[in-house]
Amino acid sequence: MCCFFRSTDAMAFVHLVEGDARYSFYDMGSAGRERRLSDIPSVPTDVRAMTFCSISLSTELCCEFFEELVLKEQPKRVIMLDPNNRPALVNHEAHYRQRLSRMFRISDIVKISEGDLDWLSKGAGEEWLRSLTGPLVLLTRGSKGCTVFIREHRTVSVQALQVPVSDTVGAGDAFNARLLFALNRLGCLTKAGIKALDAADIFEVLGFASLVAGHSVQ
Repeated sequence: MCCFFRSTDAMAFVHLVEGDARYSFYDMGSAGRERRLSDIPSVPTDVRAMTFCSISLSTELCCEFFEELVLKEQPKRVIMLDPNNRPALVNHEAHYRQRLSRMFRISDIVKISEGDLDWLSKGAGEEWLRSLTGPLVLLTRGSKGCTVFIREHRTVSVQALQVPVSDTVGAGDAFNARLLFALNRLGCLTKAGIKALDAADIFEVLGFASLVAGHSVQ
């Protein structure tokens, strides 16, 4: 078991079952839950991308803060959305689904795991993924690799690095960070750059992100 103390004073208890993580969260009364719209910061102009995910999108007040931040910053920089869904923390499921739907529509990169897909699509699977309108929609499949859904119903897939798995905690974060790094290295970390990616570019970016995620789980 590992315990992580976050800057919001929330706690996440992680139980590892054959390398896969099972989470318990304790965040009632934490600073993250107390964010108000008046707290929205001024983002430096040299920030090229922002990524939003998980607990911050699940709990009331906090989620409203981050949705408003996305709306404010979306015209000026790349937005990446990774639901990293935690159903146990969702207070109002209908509101949560509606909020994610709004955020999906204005995100440049959407990354969804197989676990997220099962819950969010209500069984519709990849057909639901294809309905998302963002220019770069990714489905991560753990040890089976990753697939990107691009224009004209085409897909690009890469295999995961086959390694002995010790601990999957942080693999998604590692993948996201290296994906953005790889896009920046290609000179494509802009709204126009992401829309212009071809299959070869995507394969290169996915390969790098998957390689780093594979190393992280060891």
